[in-house]
Amino acid sequence: MSSHEGTTTSTANAATANPGPANPNTISRVTTSGVVATTTDPTAAPTASTAEKLRGDAVGAARGVAGSLQAVVGETIRNHDLAAKGFAKMREEDERLGVERGVLPVGAERRREVGAGEATGAGSGASARKHDE
Repeated sequence: MSSHEGTTTSTANAATANPGPANPNTISRVTTSGVVATTTDPTAAPTASTAEKLRGDAVGAARGVAGSLQAVVGETIRNHDLAAKGFAKMREEDERLGVERGVLPVGAERRREVGAGEATGAGSGASARKHDE
């Protein structure tokens, strides 16, 4: 482990506290694919009790489903703000799972690409797919 300006990074596949200047409760983990997953959810911490982790999984599953539905509805009615909020919820849950388990869920990389496209103005999922075809 190395420490640089208040942040802690790890090359091992273990979750570490990352007390950065923006949020002292950030937890990071290098996943098996080499991607760094970061979350502020305390239920993903290695020190969280089993009950806390189960509660986090239940809340995370509900948030992931809500985000997915929100993204679908937003894309269907062409409300890009609604779709972006849904994709953001799904990405947050992907990050939490990546920190907790060390592996990002299937599709997490695609949702990250969609999020990057929104930030640069390329639009959300459906419009990004149109540009790929």
